[in-house]
This record gives sequence, structure tokens and C-alpha cells, in this order.
Amino acid sequence: MLTFLKAQFSAVLATLIDWLITFFLGELEVMPVFYAGTLGAIGGGVLNFTVNRNWTFNSKHEKVSKQIVKYTLIWLGYLVLFTACYYVFTEILKIDYMLSKVGLSVFLGVTYNYLLHRNFVFQEQKK
Repeated sequence: MLTFLKAQFSAVLATLIDWLITFFLGELEVMPVFYAGTLGAIGGGVLNFTVNRNWTFNSKHEKVSKQIVKYTLIWLGYLVLFTACYYVFTEILKIDYMLSKVGLSVFLGVTYNYLLHRNFVFQEQKK
């Protein structure tokens, strides 16, 4: 249960960093909001990977490059799954976009991301 709570804390931190980077770069007009949002997502992903590897799962037994590849595959899968569901919820079912975004983020974070991070990206070391 502690690992699950750590993973959720890491996800919240990553989301906060994502939104802060996006907000400040976009609001201060440092760059177009599309690029600000992209940098925010990358910043959040880097933070989430780092916290999960070093604290949540304490998974330093495997090469970091191998874990980065696995993490990126999971992240891309999440992006495709989230985008498809978000389209269905907002465009077809006409559910409010923020409610859809938050609901999907929480649901996929707790199910898809957590399970795949724990069982694939940051597996326990085999004894």
C-alpha cells in the first residue's frame, strides 16, 4: 500500500510540474501554448520517472537507459489511450472537457500507469 501511495504522490508532483511549466511559459508568452504544454508534459514525465526510479520503487538495479525506453513506451501508450478516451468523452458523449480530463487522468493513472510502472518499468529485482 505504501508503494501505491508513493506512486500517487509522484504522479501529483509530476502533474503539478506539468501544469506549472505549461502555465508560466504560456502565460508569460515565452512560447506558443502548444510548445509550453509539450514542455510541461516532458518536464512532468522526467520528474515522475526520476521520483519513481529513486524513491517510489527504489529500482536502481536495472540500467537507467532500459528503464527510460520502457517508461517512454508506457507513456506513449497512455497518450494514445487517454486521447482516444478523451475524444469519446468530450466529442461523442459531450462530457465537460475538464471533468473528462481529470477523471481519465485519475483512472488511467491508478490503473494503467501504476500497474505497468510497478510490473514492467520498475520491476523488483529477481533474487
